[in-house]
Amino acid sequence: AVAKFLAAGAGGAGGAGGAGAELLGQLALVVAAMAAALSGCEHVKSAKTTQGARGWSVVAKIAAEDAKHKESALEAAREALLQAARASGCVYVLGHRAEPFLSTPVGFAASLGVVADDSTACWSMINQGFCRRGCACRFQHPLHQTTINVMVQVERNT
Repeated sequence: AVAKFLAAGAGGAGGAGGAGAELLGQLALVVAAMAAALSGCEHVKSAKTTQGARGWSVVAKIAAEDAKHKESALEAAREALLQAARASGCVYVLGHRAEPFLSTPVGFAASLGVVADDSTACWSMINQGFCRRGCACRFQHPLHQTTINVMVQVERNT
């Protein structure tokens, strides 16, 4: 489902904005694919995606009687994010070979990076989430990095 979602949107991101706009478009598609997968979870009533100065937020809502399914919804979101990033070919969940997800009281956070050219990319940054060489690194760090915060809110019975 994630691959189909990405394939449907992959063609329209180019044009006058150039390669940078296309790469950012792929980033938006990865976030949207993850949100769509989260919305498709059996116990999730809704999922809303917003982009702001601090990155992306996805807030899903589940009913109080389904609170026990909160962690399974979060796990589905983590898997969908990794799958969507793999399918994109240019967006990576930074640290995906280490510990890419930071647990929060209501969900998780992750860092996403966009890479234009895999052949010049810093694979330490992509795979481990950091680069020991910092500014002295001869490889390309992600052109654009952003944070995604995924939250599952349990609605209160009224």
